[in-house]
Amino acid sequence: MYKGFSSELFVPYMDPDENWYFKSYMDAGEFGLGATAMSLMPLNDCPRYAHYVDGVFVSSDGKPYVQPNMICVFERYAGDIGWRHSEIPVNGFEIKEARAKVTLVARMQHQDANGERTTYQNVYQIPNQEEMSSPLVSENVIGVVHDHFITYHLDMDIDDTNNTLVKVHLVKEETLPGIEILRIKTCVMVHHGIPSHSVPGGFPCNAIVSSSFDLKPVNFFESNPILRAAPFFEKDLPVCRPAASS
Repeated sequence: MYKGFSSELFVPYMDPDENWYFKSYMDAGEFGLGATAMSLMPLNDCPRYAHYVDGVFVSSDGKPYVQPNMICVFERYAGDIGWRHSEIPVNGFEIKEARAKVTLVARMQHQDANGERTTYQNVYQIPNQEEMSSPLVSENVIGVVHDHFITYHLDMDIDDTNNTLVKVHLVKEETLPGIEILRIKTCVMVHHGIPSHSVPGGFPCNAIVSSSFDLKPVNFFESNPILRAAPFFEKDLPVCRPAASS
């Protein structure tokens, strides 16, 4: 991948009241999701061995400024198997081989002002309880049901600029001859959206909602690239010990 970032955050509120129906925030598209990013705290936001990257931003007067520890990069091993192969023993010779699954993680944390203040923005005097379209979560406080749609900008240069986009879930579609369905052998750029639905059922502390998507190569590798990775042995695994008392 040549470049990948979250490009837009769209938050529509589902309340026909005149105080809510017109609100649909494009926080990242208009304000910039990077501007709401916060410095990461070592050991809390990222593991001990993570590498931190500073961020350079532009202020309202055009001057650059640096924010420390905006991104952390680390390898994560959870004991999962990336590849395994075994064969039926022949003449007592048993073949077993495996490779560990190691994931490269790049992490950033942002504090969206609207998201942090959602509960307090929802506070206003309720004129008529029978006309409410959102549930009452506390005295004179309603929780407006709303969605979050995050769009990711992905500029794909896998080994070269001649890439092909393939959908996983294909449906039959009648098309005219000559109409190009997917871009083939070109520099592929994708805008992929991830939705999440917020309901006030967990007020005042909502549970964490996780969303993700995968990018998988199709007819790209001539052989299994994980075979070039060395297998793990017991001496290679990290050992956690308590810190020495002072």
